[in-house]
Amino acid sequence: MNLKKNIAYLHYDLLQKLRELMKSPNYLKTGDAFISYDPDVHQVRISGYMRMTEISDYDPFLRFLVECTEKSKRPLILDVVNLDYLNSSGITTLIMFVLTMKGTSALPVLIKGNKNTFWQTRSLHNLTKFYPAASIEYV
Repeated sequence: MNLKKNIAYLHYDLLQKLRELMKSPNYLKTGDAFISYDPDVHQVRISGYMRMTEISDYDPFLRFLVECTEKSKRPLILDVVNLDYLNSSGITTLIMFVLTMKGTSALPVLIKGNKNTFWQTRSLHNLTKFYPAASIEYV
């Protein structure tokens, strides 16, 4: 019986921490994707699946990215290694993001991708065509 109580308390604590994290200005959940910002290293991490149908559905994501770039004058690291799927509307949103960077800050962006994820190897390199200050690193 003690084990069940301990598991219940642990589960409750984890849920509370998750709720706190989701209220954080450094965290965003969009569709089936989780986006977090680490101000210590100026890095945005995106994981999961982003498959919203309309480009306007990506507006909160785009705003989040732009706000993160405004928090520091250091180069931004955009880590999409664990982003398993991004549809064409999402890729368009990433292009809009780098175009925004080009027009406002001109800070370098390092995009970390997964060499084993098909959409990343096919699409991420296009971001450097729109924003020469962006570079891609595959892991």
